[in-house]
Amino acid sequence: MTRKPERVSPALAGDPVSLLRRHPVVTLTRVAGIPSVVETVAGGAIRGSWWGHPAGRRIFAFSSALASSPEVLTTKLVDGKVTFVHRALWPALLRVVTDPGWRDLAERGLTPRARRLLEAVERSGELRLDRWDAGRRLGRRALAAARLELESAALVLGTEVHTEKGSHATALRSWSRVADQALREKADRVSFDEAQRAIREACGGLPASVVSVVAPRPGGRARRKRTSDRGRRRRREPR
Repeated sequence: MTRKPERVSPALAGDPVSLLRRHPVVTLTRVAGIPSVVETVAGGAIRGSWWGHPAGRRIFAFSSALASSPEVLTTKLVDGKVTFVHRALWPALLRVVTDPGWRDLAERGLTPRARRLLEAVERSGELRLDRWDAGRRLGRRALAAARLELESAALVLGTEVHTEKGSHATALRSWSRVADQALREKADRVSFDEAQRAIREACGGLPASVVSVVAPRPGGRARRKRTSDRGRRRRREPR
């Protein structure tokens, strides 16, 4: 189903998070069936990079407001794209991404470098990539690829942090570090199937990373869902 882009009303421009209160999953760039920041602010689809579009500055301001809101998580939940998730969906998301069976399946497809990076994140809880010695040995491109692999698989949460020099650096956080006790308790009250169903519905039926893997049932075999070509990750930037 193609969703008609929602135009930015004065109320929406003054409160960007209100878009996520109506649609708990919003991507930065276009994905069919899910509202996107670019189309919402520009008033429709655009060609090429949004950076050079006349609405580029407003798109940046709108997405920055979402990323800095305490009601919003910035993820790579849908198709490896920047995806904003409203807190109403956090219990379902946490229930899935911390499920031992789901994580076991999700980790099986990782490259060795991504697996090493994941182990480092899990040990520290939060890892700044510019401070990770092993990352320097990997090289910038290999480290970026490993980071994208983990974020697209929803195994970690990426964020930008201000450094002591006033620049920005990427930090990866484990889900155990992201969630507080209240959120964990809410997640515990949701079944795995209910959580996946809620995420699938919020993502417009598209194969998001957290619903492409099915956790093994007791006594059953672990398996992966088949995804369409449209659901496979792409690696073009910006997204």
